[in-house]
Amino acid sequence: MQCQTCAGYALKPVELAPGLIAAQCSKCDGASIAMLNLRFWIEQQPQDPPSASSEVMDVDDVVGARQCAKCQRLMTKYRVSNAINNRLDVCHSCDEVWFDKGEWQAIVNAGLITDLPAKLTDAGQRALREADRLAREKAFFAQAIGEGFDRVDEFRDWLRDHPNAPEIRRYLLLD
Repeated sequence: MQCQTCAGYALKPVELAPGLIAAQCSKCDGASIAMLNLRFWIEQQPQDPPSASSEVMDVDDVVGARQCAKCQRLMTKYRVSNAINNRLDVCHSCDEVWFDKGEWQAIVNAGLITDLPAKLTDAGQRALREADRLAREKAFFAQAIGEGFDRVDEFRDWLRDHPNAPEIRRYLLLD
């Protein structure tokens, strides 16, 4: 297989992590991994993954569409986390995922590797968008309410679980 970023460079087998083989470009350090191999490798890992690292990494990310190294079809970009700006490229024809230079280590450092296959699905992407929307709304209300927002947020959490929540909401709306 040839690297689709660096014309003329072959992808060579490399061990990204103990027991996880990828095809990596010697020029750009990007790597292609079969999702089947990634899922199997994740299942073999200890149940308690290492804790997330606070180390900030300089990670490359290609903005445009990338071609799959195996089939040359266009890959789809998927977000992995709202905390990481990079997006992974996934080929749905070959079930391959491409990691640009530094992306693998950034995902491992963020403690996101065990959830990665679930994030690279339509449902996983919807969940990320919903979490992002809720975070933006919370930030908006925190700014609008100001100093007392923490108390309001605590009350909201309490109200959500209260058995008489509908009656309490109606009472609060009385003027």
